[in-house]
Amino acid sequence: MRLRLFVCLTLLALAACTAPTYTPLLQGSSAGPAETVFVATTRAEDDTGRFTGERGRGTTYLSVPVNFPRDYAPGQPARIVEVPDPETDFSVGSARRFDGPGFRAAVNRALADEPRGKREVTVYVHGYFNAFYTGVFRAAQLKRDFGLDGAMVHFAWPSRGSTAGYAYDRESLLYSRDAMERFLREIATLNADRVNVVAHSLGAMLVMETLRQIEIDNPGWVRANIDGIAFVSPDIDIEVFKSQAARFRALPEDFVIFVSDRDRVLLLSSRYSGVRERLGNTRDVEVSTEGELTIVDLTALADTAESRHFIPATSPTAIRILQNSGAFADFFPRDGIGLPIGRGVRLLQLPAE
Repeated sequence: MRLRLFVCLTLLALAACTAPTYTPLLQGSSAGPAETVFVATTRAEDDTGRFTGERGRGTTYLSVPVNFPRDYAPGQPARIVEVPDPETDFSVGSARRFDGPGFRAAVNRALADEPRGKREVTVYVHGYFNAFYTGVFRAAQLKRDFGLDGAMVHFAWPSRGSTAGYAYDRESLLYSRDAMERFLREIATLNADRVNVVAHSLGAMLVMETLRQIEIDNPGWVRANIDGIAFVSPDIDIEVFKSQAARFRALPEDFVIFVSDRDRVLLLSSRYSGVRERLGNTRDVEVSTEGELTIVDLTALADTAESRHFIPATSPTAIRILQNSGAFADFFPRDGIGLPIGRGVRLLQLPAE
């Protein structure tokens, strides 16, 4: 009874919190050098051309120049404001649209500007409660804060952008599986030295569901085409994750899961589902598939994060440690890092400083 009351009160308190859908377009000169984010989205557009949280009938491809505020600091929250101030706000320039072949050509051109060995593609998949530009800004921040090489590509699935839209978001990610499969297969054809996939929260469920169905059709595809996967606070049931991973012939060479047992969003998710542990708030994971997972425990850094649900990118301390250790700057821990804690799993526990 107390649990039901807690959940109901939480929903009532947060139901009015909806992410804005307007476009934070900056007219005139930019605040500084922009980061280009390539975007593939299954969101619908309204009559004004703005991407909403509704489900579209196909995939839209575009590139978006993201302007950072002049006083930007790594991990700074990115507000979406209708009339951005270049001194303090994130903003975007005019987006460019592509068809599928045009999109691939544009990403390949961006990769060609990099020296060989640094032509990497990083795919970012957002989580629950995300407006369109929330994910675009986060992708740009990851690229800049961690100095990622190559091209940043964002897959934007239809999130209602409301804290009361959890069930809708879970069904939307299932709706987007086939579109994401086509998208990942296209990414695999690019002239990239390496393909990394980074997913947050419910976005990790979308990635695992999509890769699972690809593996069923083409065993071994994931290992052959995806070099690294990083899940940040993944909102997946442990048993579901194990069953998904079991369909892989082999895990990617680098597979990292960032966890914290102080993640408030996952705590609420576990109460909704009736299962206490989610993949993102436990270290008790084992896999039977060939390969190895690295669990990075960020619990000690929870108090330094703007959001305990995205510690690697919102905690200045976490950003500094991960940059210096190379675990995120190179994007993934390398051989021998971490303490073996179970079958196919190693643990890397980061200190507060």
